[in-house]
Amino acid sequence: MKKSLALLALAALFIGTTSCRKKDEPKPPVVSTDPNTTDASADVAAIKNSQAVLTVPAGSVVYIEPQTGLKILGATMDATDKTKYTVGTNGLLGINGNVEKLKIQSDDITDLTLSKSSPLLKTLILVTKTQSATANATKIDLSGLTELESLLIAGYEIASLDLTKQTKLKNLGIGAWDLERQLP
Repeated sequence: MKKSLALLALAALFIGTTSCRKKDEPKPPVVSTDPNTTDASADVAAIKNSQAVLTVPAGSVVYIEPQTGLKILGATMDATDKTKYTVGTNGLLGINGNVEKLKIQSDDITDLTLSKSSPLLKTLILVTKTQSATANATKIDLSGLTELESLLIAGYEIASLDLTKQTKLKNLGIGAWDLERQLP
Protein backbone atom coordinates (compact mmCIF):
# COMPACT_ATOMS: atom_id res chain seq x y z
CA MET A 1 0.00 0.00 0.00
CA LYS A 2 2.78 2.41 0.94
CA LYS A 3 4.49 1.54 -2.32
CA SER A 4 1.32 2.36 -4.28
CA LEU A 5 0.87 5.68 -2.49
CA ALA A 6 4.50 6.60 -3.09
CA LEU A 7 4.18 5.83 -6.81
CA LEU A 8 0.90 7.75 -6.99
CA ALA A 9 2.48 10.76 -5.26
CA LEU A 10 5.49 10.61 -7.59
CA ALA A 11 3.23 10.42 -10.65
CA ALA A 12 1.13 13.35 -9.39
CA LEU A 13 4.28 15.40 -8.78
CA PHE A 14 5.57 14.65 -12.27
CA ILE A 15 2.24 15.53 -13.93
CA GLY A 16 1.90 18.68 -11.82
CA THR A 17 5.34 19.99 -12.72
CA THR A 18 4.95 19.29 -16.43
CA SER A 19 1.56 20.99 -16.61
CA CYS A 20 2.90 24.10 -14.87
CA ARG A 21 5.91 24.32 -17.16
CA LYS A 22 6.04 27.46 -19.31
CA LYS A 23 4.56 26.85 -22.74
CA ASP A 24 6.81 27.31 -25.73
CA GLU A 25 6.53 30.92 -26.79
CA PRO A 26 6.83 31.77 -30.44
CA LYS A 27 10.38 32.77 -31.27
CA PRO A 28 10.84 36.24 -32.76
CA PRO A 29 11.95 36.39 -36.39
CA VAL A 30 15.70 36.51 -36.89
CA VAL A 31 17.34 39.40 -38.72
CA SER A 32 19.31 37.97 -41.62
CA THR A 33 22.83 39.16 -42.36
CA ASP A 34 22.75 37.64 -45.84
CA PRO A 35 23.01 40.09 -48.75
CA ASN A 36 19.75 41.16 -50.35
CA THR A 37 18.52 38.91 -53.14
CA THR A 38 16.33 39.71 -56.12
CA ASP A 39 13.82 37.88 -58.28
CA ALA A 40 13.23 40.08 -61.30
CA SER A 41 11.00 37.46 -62.92
CA ALA A 42 8.56 37.14 -59.99
CA ASP A 43 4.95 37.11 -61.10
CA VAL A 44 2.47 39.83 -60.16
CA ALA A 45 0.69 37.62 -57.59
CA ALA A 46 3.96 36.94 -55.73
CA ILE A 47 4.88 40.63 -55.74
CA LYS A 48 1.44 41.69 -54.47
CA ASN A 49 1.74 39.12 -51.67
CA SER A 50 4.95 40.74 -50.34
CA GLN A 51 5.27 42.49 -46.99
CA ALA A 52 5.84 45.80 -48.81
CA VAL A 53 4.50 46.56 -52.29
CA LEU A 54 5.46 49.66 -54.28
CA THR A 55 3.83 50.89 -57.46
CA VAL A 56 5.99 53.01 -59.75
CA PRO A 57 6.24 53.59 -63.50
CA ALA A 58 8.02 50.71 -65.27
CA GLY A 59 11.78 51.21 -65.39
CA SER A 60 11.84 53.52 -62.35
CA VAL A 61 14.77 53.44 -59.95
CA VAL A 62 14.17 52.74 -56.26
CA TYR A 63 16.88 52.83 -53.59
CA ILE A 64 16.39 50.39 -50.70
CA GLU A 65 18.38 49.99 -47.50
CA PRO A 66 19.61 47.95 -45.67
CA GLN A 67 21.73 45.87 -48.03
CA THR A 68 21.10 42.69 -46.02
CA GLY A 69 18.12 40.60 -45.00
CA LEU A 70 15.71 41.47 -47.82
CA LYS A 71 14.31 39.74 -50.89
CA ILE A 72 13.32 42.18 -53.61
CA LEU A 73 10.78 40.99 -56.19
CA GLY A 74 10.12 42.51 -59.60
CA ALA A 75 13.35 44.47 -59.93
CA THR A 76 17.00 44.06 -60.77
CA MET A 77 19.83 45.16 -58.49
CA ASP A 78 22.50 47.48 -59.86
CA ALA A 79 25.88 45.75 -60.26
CA THR A 80 27.85 48.47 -58.45
CA ASP A 81 25.31 50.15 -56.15
CA LYS A 82 23.70 47.41 -54.04
CA THR A 83 20.95 49.80 -52.84
CA LYS A 84 19.76 50.68 -56.36
CA TYR A 85 16.96 48.64 -57.98
CA THR A 86 15.36 49.10 -61.40
CA VAL A 87 11.70 48.09 -61.47
CA GLY A 88 10.45 45.77 -64.22
CA THR A 89 7.80 46.26 -66.86
CA ASN A 90 4.78 45.74 -64.58
CA GLY A 91 5.74 48.69 -62.34
CA LEU A 92 5.50 46.65 -59.14
CA LEU A 93 8.23 46.01 -56.60
CA GLY A 94 7.86 43.69 -53.61
CA ILE A 95 9.99 43.62 -50.47
CA ASN A 96 10.12 40.70 -48.03
CA GLY A 97 12.32 40.20 -45.00
CA ASN A 98 12.80 40.94 -41.33
CA VAL A 99 14.73 44.13 -40.65
CA GLU A 100 14.53 46.73 -37.91
CA LYS A 101 14.96 49.72 -40.23
CA LEU A 102 13.81 50.12 -43.84
CA LYS A 103 14.65 53.09 -46.03
CA ILE A 104 13.01 53.53 -49.42
CA GLN A 105 14.02 56.36 -51.77
CA SER A 106 12.35 57.11 -55.09
CA ASP A 107 10.83 60.09 -56.83
CA ASP A 108 8.20 57.96 -58.56
CA ILE A 109 6.24 55.98 -55.94
CA THR A 110 2.49 56.36 -56.44
CA ASP A 111 1.41 53.61 -54.02
CA LEU A 112 3.13 52.01 -51.03
CA THR A 113 1.35 49.20 -49.19
CA LEU A 114 2.69 47.61 -46.02
CA SER A 115 -0.43 45.74 -44.94
CA LYS A 116 1.30 42.50 -43.92
CA SER A 117 2.88 42.06 -40.50
CA SER A 118 6.54 43.03 -40.11
CA PRO A 119 7.11 42.57 -36.35
CA LEU A 120 10.78 43.56 -36.34
CA LEU A 121 10.36 46.77 -38.35
CA LYS A 122 10.70 49.69 -35.94
CA THR A 123 11.80 52.49 -38.31
CA LEU A 124 10.47 53.33 -41.80
CA ILE A 125 11.99 56.09 -43.89
CA LEU A 126 10.23 57.02 -47.13
CA VAL A 127 11.90 59.91 -48.89
CA THR A 128 12.28 61.16 -52.42
CA LYS A 129 15.71 61.08 -54.03
CA THR A 130 15.40 64.75 -54.99
CA GLN A 131 13.73 67.48 -52.96
CA SER A 132 10.30 66.82 -54.49
CA ALA A 133 8.71 63.76 -56.03
CA THR A 134 7.58 63.57 -59.62
CA ALA A 135 4.56 61.49 -58.56
CA ASN A 136 1.54 63.79 -58.13
CA ALA A 137 0.13 61.96 -55.14
CA THR A 138 1.20 58.99 -53.12
CA LYS A 139 -1.14 56.53 -51.42
CA ILE A 140 0.36 54.93 -48.31
CA ASP A 141 -1.05 51.98 -46.34
CA LEU A 142 0.91 51.17 -43.16
CA SER A 143 -1.74 48.95 -41.55
CA GLY A 144 0.63 46.00 -41.08
CA LEU A 145 3.27 47.98 -39.18
CA THR A 146 1.80 47.75 -35.69
CA GLU A 147 5.26 47.70 -34.04
CA LEU A 148 6.51 50.83 -35.86
CA GLU A 149 8.21 53.35 -33.55
CA SER A 150 9.69 55.87 -36.01
CA LEU A 151 8.35 57.16 -39.32
CA LEU A 152 9.82 59.75 -41.67
CA ILE A 153 8.11 60.75 -44.91
CA ALA A 154 9.61 63.57 -46.97
CA GLY A 155 9.10 64.91 -50.49
CA TYR A 156 5.76 63.28 -51.28
CA GLU A 157 2.31 64.78 -51.68
CA ILE A 158 0.03 62.67 -49.50
CA ALA A 159 -3.70 63.37 -49.24
CA SER A 160 -4.18 61.30 -46.07
CA LEU A 161 -2.16 59.07 -43.79
CA ASP A 162 -3.85 56.67 -41.37
CA LEU A 163 -1.68 56.02 -38.31
CA THR A 164 -4.37 54.55 -36.06
CA LYS A 165 -2.68 51.11 -35.99
CA GLN A 166 0.75 52.54 -35.12
CA THR A 167 0.08 52.73 -31.37
CA LYS A 168 3.80 52.45 -30.52
CA LEU A 169 4.85 55.37 -32.75
CA LYS A 170 7.23 57.69 -30.86
CA ASN A 171 8.93 59.65 -33.67
CA LEU A 172 7.04 61.15 -36.60
CA GLY A 173 8.59 63.38 -39.25
CA ILE A 174 6.64 64.62 -42.23
CA GLY A 175 8.38 66.68 -44.90
CA ALA A 176 11.78 67.22 -43.26
CA TRP A 177 14.84 65.40 -44.64
CA ASP A 178 17.05 66.56 -41.77
CA LEU A 179 15.09 64.48 -39.27
CA GLU A 180 16.58 61.26 -40.68
CA ARG A 181 19.77 61.81 -38.67
CA GLN A 182 17.76 61.98 -35.45
CA LEU A 183 15.84 58.72 -35.94
CA PRO A 184 17.06 55.56 -34.22
